Formats: sequence, C-alpha cells, structure tokens
Amino acid sequence: MLDITQLDIPNAFSPNGDGINDLFHIRVTGYFKLDGYKLFNRWGQLIFETKDITRDWDGRYNGNPLPVGSYYWVIEGIDVKGEKLRRTGSVTLLR
Repeated sequence: MLDITQLDIPNAFSPNGDGINDLFHIRVTGYFKLDGYKLFNRWGQLIFETKDITRDWDGRYNGNPLPVGSYYWVIEGIDVKGEKLRRTGSVTLLR
C-alpha cells in the first residue's frame, strides 16, 4: 500500500460523445475511503451524488444533458493516515 493519498481531479471535461474526456473522473493514488462526493450547479442545487469513487459523472441531471458552465464539487473521505480529507473545487463542462 502506498503511504500517500492523492486525488487527481480535472478542472474541465467535455461530455460530447467523442470518446475523449466524456466523463468527470477522479483518479486516486494510494488509499482513500470515500464518505461522499457531490456536485452542484451554480445555484447550489445538488445534481450528482455518490459514495462510489469509481462512479463518474456524465454531465447529466435526471438523464438530461446539462448546459456548458461551471459546476462545483465537494469530496470527503478518509486518507491513508486515517484522517478526514475534504476537498472542494469546480469543474467546467464543455460541449
């Protein structure tokens, strides 16, 4: 087991069906136990939530494609040292 926890979180993705960066995908290096991962629109409406780090967001809400724009994420979990890890940020959805 690696003695680090590193999250690689992209700042943009393009769910346009071309097979390149179609999903908002978080890569984990080392150990990370996810407690929660949420995405919000600019008005604070929850549009995606999971407790499965392997589940990616496809740029949709209730099956409908969302418009180009910035979306905000919160990810919380436990790192390799057993400490609470919380990260926040934004991702730009492009088409």
